[in-house]
Amino acid sequence: MKFTRTLLVTSVMLGLSACGGGGSDGDSNNEGSGNVSTTPVVITEENGRQIAASGASGALSAGDATRDAADFDDSITSEHVVPSVKNVVRLALSKSDDFSSRAKSSVTNDCDSGSVTMTVNDANNNEELDSGDSIEMTFNNCSYSDYDGGTTTMSGSTTITLTNIDLMGENMEVKIEFDDLTTVDATDTVSMDGDIRLVSTVSNDLSSSRVSGDKIEARVNDDFVLVRDFDMEQTWNEINNEWTQSTDAKYASSEFDGQVTIDTIRALQGTGDNPPYTGEMRIEGADNTFVALDADTGNLNTVFVTINDGPTQELTWEEL
Repeated sequence: MKFTRTLLVTSVMLGLSACGGGGSDGDSNNEGSGNVSTTPVVITEENGRQIAASGASGALSAGDATRDAADFDDSITSEHVVPSVKNVVRLALSKSDDFSSRAKSSVTNDCDSGSVTMTVNDANNNEELDSGDSIEMTFNNCSYSDYDGGTTTMSGSTTITLTNIDLMGENMEVKIEFDDLTTVDATDTVSMDGDIRLVSTVSNDLSSSRVSGDKIEARVNDDFVLVRDFDMEQTWNEINNEWTQSTDAKYASSEFDGQVTIDTIRALQGTGDNPPYTGEMRIEGADNTFVALDADTGNLNTVFVTINDGPTQELTWEEL
């Protein structure tokens, strides 16, 4: 998966990137800086498989995305910034002595090149991170070595406002706002604007995350994505590496020039980085057109795909 080492929302939402496709009927309704058409696209035999790939790629990224949401590297310090949500909160907790007793204070640290400034707003001035406090990370061409041996560079900012949090940063409910947050690595340039709500919990060996919100837009290289009215839930079992994902969203992409609605009929389930072995999704377009995906084929490598009233085809995940 391309985006597993950036913020959770990048992993979850941009895993939905489409693989190209046909256009839609009617006039375009453009929203956001990326001029993404939100006119529902008509799903046809010609573009159905490509639109199905939009939902399928999100499913295939679920294991990585959920694991990244629940996991972090204890060796990460302010000098080696890997900006996952829990890392940001843990970093703020570990660096609390660097902040003054003022309600709002900042500290700037060097990356491998560039810098990142972390500003903590202690809303009730009790010198502790708790409900109502916020953490803003401003990246000034912050470059660091990523897990694949390459270099990732970040600019822009993200603000995390705490609703609930435990002292270890394991269980949390937060609002995350993105302001032209841009990540550049060897293969992709990803920019994001908007906000999400994240609820993350850990109970024994089971981690769960729920991401929801009204609107978030992104640019992935030369393609624009707009996700609205979204609600995504993931779980990850640390013992057997089992994961589940349920996704409901309105999803518009410049790649297929329109909008579709993604509904999870039955939660997708898989193991590790493998495709789901069970679960069902339905992607709906204009004029009651749709494409349905059913992972219950008895073969881990294939999925049933049905476009409108056409025959059901058993395809490999790679064929999507």
